[in-house]
Amino acid sequence: MLFQKSWSSERGSAVAEFVMVVVPTSLLLLPLFSLFGLMHARTVNGQLAYEIARFAALADADSEEQREYLQRLSPNAKFEIATTTGCSAVVSISRRIQIFAWPEEILLTSIGKAQCETP
Repeated sequence: MLFQKSWSSERGSAVAEFVMVVVPTSLLLLPLFSLFGLMHARTVNGQLAYEIARFAALADADSEEQREYLQRLSPNAKFEIATTTGCSAVVSISRRIQIFAWPEEILLTSIGKAQCETP
């Protein structure tokens, strides 16, 4: 009888311990996974900005083709061609990302630069 009483008093303790471990662990890991996603987005945006700048710097690409290519790859990108020192194309892509349990969005800005070809 004594064994049955002690066994019945511990009923449900495994579930309670599981919840007490899993919930805080999840709350710590979810923002970390979001941070990994942020780093991935930064890399992808940087490559995209460079690719758009590279296309814009081609000698045979006119401004209409450049803007069309830009809008097709990234509709929210800002585009400018700098000609102060030689010729270069500069593309800026801004994106807002929300991390889980973070109070505000993070602004992620990537800049791609490429030198123009000479015709």
